[in-house]
Amino acid sequence: AILFPWQDINPAVGGTIRYQTLGTAPNRRFVLTLNNIPYYSCTSSLFTGQLKLFETTNNIEMHIASKSICTGWNGGDAILGLHNFNGTIARVPAGYNYPTNWNATNTAWRFTNNCAGPCIVLPIELAQFSGVPTNRGNELSWQTLSEINNDYFVIEASIDAQNFEAIANINGAGNSNEFLSYNHLDKNPMANLVYYRLKQVDFDGQFSYSDIISVRRVEEGDVAISPNPVNDVLNIELKIASSGNYKFIITDLLGAVIEKNIQLSKGSNKVKLDVFTTLPQGFYMLKIVDENNTIITTKKIVKN
Repeated sequence: AILFPWQDINPAVGGTIRYQTLGTAPNRRFVLTLNNIPYYSCTSSLFTGQLKLFETTNNIEMHIASKSICTGWNGGDAILGLHNFNGTIARVPAGYNYPTNWNATNTAWRFTNNCAGPCIVLPIELAQFSGVPTNRGNELSWQTLSEINNDYFVIEASIDAQNFEAIANINGAGNSNEFLSYNHLDKNPMANLVYYRLKQVDFDGQFSYSDIISVRRVEEGDVAISPNPVNDVLNIELKIASSGNYKFIITDLLGAVIEKNIQLSKGSNKVKLDVFTTLPQGFYMLKIVDENNTIITTKKIVKN
């Protein structure tokens, strides 16, 4: 997103907005001009500025002739700069970010692309890649915001996050500027804990990898506990054969006992134990017992 700046204006009240493309390819520039546009909550104050986008270099220029502080909108805060599609990476000039109130007169900024030589457009813009365990297998899904020259995806799996093997190929869309969704069911996961990554392959054979994700399956009778050591809340995931009232018994080294009764359903369950919030540091034993007093598991827990 281009924040030029991020502060609401109200062109319905007045002012003019003009845009045009100048020059010839591959060195064109797109120019957007906002002239005397009232602010949304301060209609007596006017904004004037110009935004320029440069072809090939991908440089961006922001020119502000007049920008005042509008305290009626967002407390007067405004942000100038750039950020990526999900807001995790941003470039903001010092002094022009939240929560600073700032104004500007006849000021300009240039944001330059730092790639050397011809810039390579990323073949896909991946919005997310995730996986969940199901009764049928591990369900993998991912979404792309755009695709360029994308031939296909290779789904790769690993048990150690180091050595991967291909388990499926999924055709890509080639070229797209739309939000596209993909999915694949891994019917035969190679382990209870499997690591996955996407290998994206272009039509010309070039490829790139996604980040690695993991999917953990909990089989009947298995218990997964995290984090351990624990600071406050202990997360427990377990799969049981029958529903009922289960006891979660926590014992310290002196024999003091804390017991919680929790109703669980047949199948997979997720439990959060917050009793460790008030417990002192040390070693504890966690025992999970069903209605027939059968011990499901016993785990040693460390409290930080």
